[in-house]
Amino acid sequence: MNQRLDESANILYNQSAALRTDGQEGKKDAMFFTRELETVKKEVREKKYPNFKQRTLIPTTFNTDPGAETITYYLYDHVGIAKIGLDYANDSPRASTKKEKFTSNIEPFRAHYAYSTQDIRRSRMSNTPLEQREAMAGRKSIQLAEQKVAYFGDSAYNLEGLFSNSNITLTTVPSDGGTGQSEFTDKDPDQIVRDINNCINIVNTQTNGVEEANTVLLAPTEMTYIKTTRMGDGSDTTIYKFLKEAHEDKIEFFSLAQCAEPTAGWSSLGLSFSGNIMMAYKRDPEALELEVPQDFEQMEPEVRGMTLRVECHERCGGVIWYQPLAANISQGVG
Repeated sequence: MNQRLDESANILYNQSAALRTDGQEGKKDAMFFTRELETVKKEVREKKYPNFKQRTLIPTTFNTDPGAETITYYLYDHVGIAKIGLDYANDSPRASTKKEKFTSNIEPFRAHYAYSTQDIRRSRMSNTPLEQREAMAGRKSIQLAEQKVAYFGDSAYNLEGLFSNSNITLTTVPSDGGTGQSEFTDKDPDQIVRDINNCINIVNTQTNGVEEANTVLLAPTEMTYIKTTRMGDGSDTTIYKFLKEAHEDKIEFFSLAQCAEPTAGWSSLGLSFSGNIMMAYKRDPEALELEVPQDFEQMEPEVRGMTLRVECHERCGGVIWYQPLAANISQGVG
């Protein structure tokens, strides 16, 4: 380990005029920076960001080669239904598949963080670790880019997201609340239960019972409302608890800020929803996957004037929907 650090420090020293102004002191700076950067990179790589839920809500795969520029996938539709027949009959129906070919781009996410020569010397002089705040910001910016594509896609780069696939069924909840509105806050508990169940059941109905939703996403406002509103006066059961019990805990409910209509409207994301949305879908790799051919990585430092810059990089192919009918989006809930 120490030999590798010495080699890295010598390479950095020889490449960096900024660290060669004072002979042995420059080598000390290079060695200090190389050692500290190892720690910074490790902390950045292992840092957990619980607010980024995309890899929890979308099965994520890293199987595609990082050198690939596109991903080709197929949507399959099974054809043929078996029938009862005699052992020696020769008229059994043929079971086969119809498939449709799709291609998705793979695009890079890039950011960087940097340390000045003075940052390095100051830390070495005081024997304190290099500041990690900017390095963490580099990692977070990559996470933000992945999050946006994971949920909303990017039509300019031919990337699909969780919500943006045009083959996903879009429904509107009834406007039959107390004042004729569609929002949950205008409805009684039975109407809300009906709306959520309808969103869930559509997946089963439109796939002829083949697929079942196991996940429901709601904006924080709607999630808080169903978790704090009782089914009726005198009842200590909330709407949320009632639904969980009714579905025998086979459905997981998640609060997701991206289900709330943006301040600039859905059109700012290239979408045409109305109001807040909820989504029911089958969270399973057979139905959808977030493609990450190259996970987050940090390159070796490069010299830029009086700074040492570390590039951060990731490659993402967006969300591949193999079974878009295993999902339903209901709009107008908030």
